[in-house]
Amino acid sequence: MFQATPTPADPSLTDENTHRDERSRELALSDQVQIGALELFAGLRHSRIEREAVRTDGSRATNYSQSFTTPWLGASWALAPDLRVYASWGQGIESEVIPNRSRYQNAGRALPALKSRQVEAGLKAGSQTVEWSLAAFQIQRPVWVDLGSCSAANSCERRADGEARHRGVEAQADFKWQGGGLMGSAQWLQARREGSSQVGVNGLRPVNVPARSYRVGLHQQVLNGLRLQANLVHEGRRAVLPNNSVELPSWTRLDLSARYQHQVGTQQWTWQLGVDNATNQRAWKEAPYSFGHSYLFPLAPRVWKAGLSVAL
Repeated sequence: MFQATPTPADPSLTDENTHRDERSRELALSDQVQIGALELFAGLRHSRIEREAVRTDGSRATNYSQSFTTPWLGASWALAPDLRVYASWGQGIESEVIPNRSRYQNAGRALPALKSRQVEAGLKAGSQTVEWSLAAFQIQRPVWVDLGSCSAANSCERRADGEARHRGVEAQADFKWQGGGLMGSAQWLQARREGSSQVGVNGLRPVNVPARSYRVGLHQQVLNGLRLQANLVHEGRRAVLPNNSVELPSWTRLDLSARYQHQVGTQQWTWQLGVDNATNQRAWKEAPYSFGHSYLFPLAPRVWKAGLSVAL
């Protein structure tokens, strides 16, 4: 499956490219109030976006602008000098334009912008030896789909079709000691489609969303000026197709690095040596799904890196 296959470049020009241009302007207001152990936060952001796209031959041009205002709120309470509980709520914006192609109904028209919503609550603590946090969250965002055969003129309708609801828990910890430390995080996520008009879609997982992910980083100074570091990343299985009939398996990557610093006169020399994907793990890293197509991105093979920097 992951055998090396020569794929020489084809220099012939067989299709047009696309020029995209986007401009955005934002005005944000925020305030913070503290009443004893209670802190209150509030904010409001007004945004205006202007987006253009056109093929290099001048075809399939789209051009639209939208304005929207989104609020956010938050509060935290100090349970102890080094322990705090918090909660927050906010909105985002999802903006979409129908491709200017003959198979789409109302091709080139911007769809109404829809809002996403996020709620989070958790605990945070910190000291000189350890910092940690635990949070539960829920994110709801609209899902854009192509409906119809999409194989002939005016046979395809692009529109919002329900939403994806992400519920999860995330834990983080950072342990510190003399000359080193250990950092770790874990996320457990239940993501499901809801409110879809398509038969059999509700209750399925959104594409390209892993149910679990873990990260661990260890660094330690072993000699005067020499620091070693190791990072481990694991991501769970993820759906490739909207009907969940194809999945990517989980994967794990290990990165290693070393850094040595020393003085040469008034200069500080820093030598670095590292290897990404030290075990040369072969896997598909991601599988984004867009306009009826799945795209597979492989995990980069083992890569060695070396460098030297001199601070004058």
